[in-house]
Amino acid sequence: MRFAVIGAGAVGGYFGGRLVQAGQDVTFIVRSRRRRQLEDKGLVIQSPDGNWSGPVKAVESAEGVDADVVLLTVKAYDAEGVWSNLDSLVQRGAAVLPLLNGVRHMDILRRRYGDDAVIGGLCHVESYLDDDGVIHRSSRVQDITFGEWSGVITPRIEALDEAFRRAGIGSHPSSDIEVALWDKYAFITAVSGTTALTGAGIGVVLGHGSSRAVFQHLVEEAVTTARARGISMPDDAVETVMRRAEGFEPGMLASMAKDLRAGRPVEIDHLQGALVEMAREYGVPAPVHEVVYGLLTAAVAGRLAGGDRA
Repeated sequence: MRFAVIGAGAVGGYFGGRLVQAGQDVTFIVRSRRRRQLEDKGLVIQSPDGNWSGPVKAVESAEGVDADVVLLTVKAYDAEGVWSNLDSLVQRGAAVLPLLNGVRHMDILRRRYGDDAVIGGLCHVESYLDDDGVIHRSSRVQDITFGEWSGVITPRIEALDEAFRRAGIGSHPSSDIEVALWDKYAFITAVSGTTALTGAGIGVVLGHGSSRAVFQHLVEEAVTTARARGISMPDDAVETVMRRAEGFEPGMLASMAKDLRAGRPVEIDHLQGALVEMAREYGVPAPVHEVVYGLLTAAVAGRLAGGDRA
């Protein structure tokens, strides 16, 4: 398959690099600074499964790029800047496979391009991009879950599955991608909100009764909102998310917590803010999300996580 990867950071650079390593045709569409970095040093990955580095194709525009699938891997707050490249690629027959956090972007993409041009997708990978452009993966998890909105395992889903597996990526074709997306969304809103506000690892959050209750309420509100939108979440959806959360290393911090501490942009509008918006739209009470979103907004405005304390 021919892949275009929009973004070559912690997610796009990692998964795109593994596809290059496996011999796939991959073109990275990136900003000028990252393009120069890739041209000078190549793509560099360090991970528990072994390190890899090599030359890659990197451009700043989708003009002249032909692809079967576009991996959209920028942060949600940067997604507005990719429309011209996405439009160009989709017009030439590419399908978009987004690997962003949240779910609101899926609504936007499906309205813009139609279901046939958008494959539902999500990923699980703990990785970061350092100042030198090196991608570090810190755990053995490296999974992509994807599927058609119809639930049918089509030939392109089978082709993606084969390409990902050949690259050593944990590949999970889904017959109900909307449930999978909301399952992750329920987890990510809870873990990002609680670890960002407290600065504590997930083990501390879940190990204290009051903070554990906050985490579970966030999960419950997300699952209830999903059901109000017509998503057939399983009866044990909340329990499943809680069990998954308990399986992480106790010191695990969501990337939002690290970004907030470092003064970088964060995805609160696309995670907690979007949930508050959707809950109101469907008449679902989400008081804990409203509180968490409000506090995160204040933290971003004042950079409280790194500011002076009284």
